[in-house]
Amino acid sequence: MRVLSNFVTSLRFLLETTALFGLLGSLFTHRDILTKVSFTTFAVLTIILWSRYGAPKASHRLSNPAKIILELFILSFASLSFFWLYSSLVGLVFSLVSLVDLLLLYILRLD
Repeated sequence: MRVLSNFVTSLRFLLETTALFGLLGSLFTHRDILTKVSFTTFAVLTIILWSRYGAPKASHRLSNPAKIILELFILSFASLSFFWLYSSLVGLVFSLVSLVDLLLLYILRLD
């Protein structure tokens, strides 16, 4: 059980960093400047929101259900962004892995 808990929390960290770097990666795509600025701005806002309200050691950590809503919003927007910026396969894989990880986090009570 401990191995599964460590795997799920490690996967969550990788998903969070992938979401942020994926949004910041919009700077290197062949998109217009407005798209690049929009996704970079959202990445910065995500960093601020997550560090303030969602991170495990956040100063004003949200409790459930507000935390679940924040997590779903951030991961859903990242998934939709990946669909649009990169490809439908990247967006689909990120969506499925995020959903399974989120479910396991709450089933195993690791939130």
